[in-house]
Formats: sequence, structure tokens, C-alpha cells
Amino acid sequence: MTIFKQLVPTVLLALGLAATILVIVPSQVVYAAPPTSSIEKLPDGGTKTEYSDGQGGKTTTVKDKDGNVEYTRTRQPDGKGGYSDNETRKDGSTNVTTVDSQGKSTGTTKDKDGNVTNTNTTTYDGKGGWTSVSTDVKAGTFDTFTTDGKGNHTDTKTDLKTGNVTTETKDASGNLSSTIKDKNGIPITTTTEKPDGKGGLIGTKTDLKTGQVTTYTSDGKGNYTLTVKDKNGIPISAATSTPDGKGGYTNTTTDPKTGTVTTKKSDGSTTVTDKNGKLVSTTTMTSDGKGGTTSVTKDPNGKVTSTTTMTSDGKGNSTSLTKDKNGKVVSTTTTAPDGTGGYTSVTKDKHGKVISSKVLDISGNVVSQTGKKQIMSLGTGGQSTGGTQTAQGSDRHKDKHKDKQNFQTGVFKDKDKQNFQTEVFHQNKEKSKVQDSGSSGTPSGSGQQRHGKRH
Repeated sequence: MTIFKQLVPTVLLALGLAATILVIVPSQVVYAAPPTSSIEKLPDGGTKTEYSDGQGGKTTTVKDKDGNVEYTRTRQPDGKGGYSDNETRKDGSTNVTTVDSQGKSTGTTKDKDGNVTNTNTTTYDGKGGWTSVSTDVKAGTFDTFTTDGKGNHTDTKTDLKTGNVTTETKDASGNLSSTIKDKNGIPITTTTEKPDGKGGLIGTKTDLKTGQVTTYTSDGKGNYTLTVKDKNGIPISAATSTPDGKGGYTNTTTDPKTGTVTTKKSDGSTTVTDKNGKLVSTTTMTSDGKGGTTSVTKDPNGKVTSTTTMTSDGKGNSTSLTKDKNGKVVSTTTTAPDGTGGYTSVTKDKHGKVISSKVLDISGNVVSQTGKKQIMSLGTGGQSTGGTQTAQGSDRHKDKHKDKQNFQTGVFKDKDKQNFQTEVFHQNKEKSKVQDSGSSGTPSGSGQQRHGKRH
């Protein structure tokens, strides 16, 4: 009889029959759907192939436009209303997620060497809400996210290295409140946001140690403004960012004290004018096609005053070499991964003496900094003033929910990937808490939401 159950689907498929198969077995009736397969063309030129065995098992394979496999996921039912997903990615990392009949999911992500990088557990309250508890080993964070499924959420994230705790609440109307406390429970910063009623938002971040206040706005159409004031209300920096209508942007930063205006475009070009609008300098940037760039700065007469060449090995390590008008080295900046997902940046003068150093964590927050601090201007793809590269490592497995926006390390990333740089500012916006280690099809999704349209 077992052979009969296996052969009937095969024979019917050979005859081109796609109807549900009714297999009659003594004392029981078993309904089994025939195997199916499909191929979907993805917007970026890649493909997604799905094969279902008709018994609840499914294999999904996603390839890029060149036919390279990005990941393969196999699903197997547990016979009790749940299932398990086993995913292997092109970088060698894996994710195993189990989901029970109640929807509770438990996932673990490992790197290519078998080291655990993420864990996640998601449970549902039966009323449309859910709670996700996750640990990011690489970032050193422990996160608990709870939502009622109606737009209200609470998110508490603990930095396991520093002990800092960030608590964020947001209601269905879009009003947000966030506080960061140190390991002793003393508040460090507070942030509030509210909708402007026109599709945008208004936000304020206060540094409780320095008294510095940052106010920012977004119109929801790609236009941003940002103002930084000291504890006495005196403006320190003002900036705007506007789309150029061609997929790029123009960022303008004004120094209230000197009146100097710096305008940067997404192609890397920069123009500096004084308080009277007189040209001070222009900078053009070209790419070597390998991740490196060369920036040439000229005075109003067109004479070269400095040249900065940045080279990258494609693994997060980069070196920026700045020379004066005579071709002599003025400074050298090296940026390298610190092994935890963050970066360390060190700038030295022509004699090799350290001028400044900076350590950034995986979220782009400044962990430590020495030397003269700068108010960062609105940048171009991660370049700060002075030609120093800021860390912008990419991890395709990070949360990329379309409603999540980040002000981090002076880079404001919205859904159009525009960069908005000024001071060091990190604030998570609307979250769906899509983690690396959850199950597909659930809020913790191992891949479905994390990879966006590829699922």
C-alpha cells in the first residue's frame, strides 16, 4: 500500500493531472496535494524558485541576476501543526527556525564557522500582538520588543558591553518617546517625535550631559532640516537635505558662527562659500571602481590645494591619504573593523603622530573619541569633513523594514537611502523588529521580511 501511495501521485503527474489526489487506504482516507513548482522574476533581475512537495514541505532558492545563489531555505512540517526552516546563505551562514502550532518561533543564526551570532524567540498573545526577545552576539545587544499589533510598541535594548539601556515607546499615531540610560540608570539622552500632520515628522533629541539640543524635521518626501544648539540655545550647526530629482540629493550645512556654507551632492562634489557668498573652495570626487575614491579640492582660482585618496580592500578596511598643494602628505586616516561589527578610525599627521581616533559600534554610535571633535556636515555617502571615512559597513541580514529609519553617526538613512550627516545622532524610527534569527512568515522572520521583496 505504501508503494501505491507513492506511485499514484507520480502517475497522475505524468498524465498532466493537477487536481487534489484522493488516496483510498483501508480504514482511512488521505488527501495529498501534488507537488508544485514556480519561478518568479525579481525586480533586481534575480529569480526566486519554490518547490512544494504537496505535504507541507517546501524549498525556496533565491539567485541574483548573475545566477549566483543568495540563499536556499528548506521547510519541513513537524506533523503537529508546526514546521522548521533551515536556511543556508551565500556567505556560509545558516539559520534554523522552529515554529510550533501556536506560532511561537525560536531561531538561531550561525556564521560560516558555526559560531552563534543571533538568537530570537517570538511569542503571540492571541490578540494580534507579539513579543520578540533577541540577542545579537556580534553587536552585543539584548532586545525585547512588544507590540499590540495595532501600531503601539515598546522596545527595550540593552548594550551588553556598556550597560546602557535604551527604552522606546511609540503609539499608533506615530508619537515616539525614547530614553537612553547608563549602567547606573542615569539618563543620558531623551528623544521625542511626533507627526507634523502633513506626512512628515518633527523630532527633538537632548543630550542631558552637555545640554545640547538637536531638532530635526522630515516632510516625508525626502526633504530634511536639522538644527543643533548648545545648552544656552546658541546655534552650533544648521543643515538641510533635499532630493535633486535624479535619485540623488544635495546637503547644505551652515556654520552659524562663521557663516560658512558647505554644499555637498551625492556625486561627491562639494562647494564651500563664506558668509558673503564668496567661493572658498570646490571639491570633486571620482571613483576607482574598486570602492576607492579620489577627492581634489581647488581654490577659487582653480588651483589644487589638497588631494585625498581613499583606498578600500572591500572588507571594511580603508586608508585615506591627504596631500597638500605640493603633493606632500598632510594626514593619513585608517579605518578598520573591530571584530564586533563596529569600526575604529585613526588619523595621523605627516609625522605619524595621532591627531584623533574614533571607535564606532555596529549601529554607528561613537563609543570613544580622542582629539578634536568635529560637528559633522551633511555628507556624501559616509565621508565626513576632512576626507575622513566614517564607518558604513553593510550587512544584508540587518533589519531593513521599509518603515525603519535611522539617525546614526550623523547619517540619516531613509527609504531612499539619502545621507543626512550632522553630529553623532542615533534614533530608531518605526520598527517591526524583523530580526536575523526568526522564522519566515513571522515577525522575527528568518528571511521573508528581512530580504524584502525576495520572499
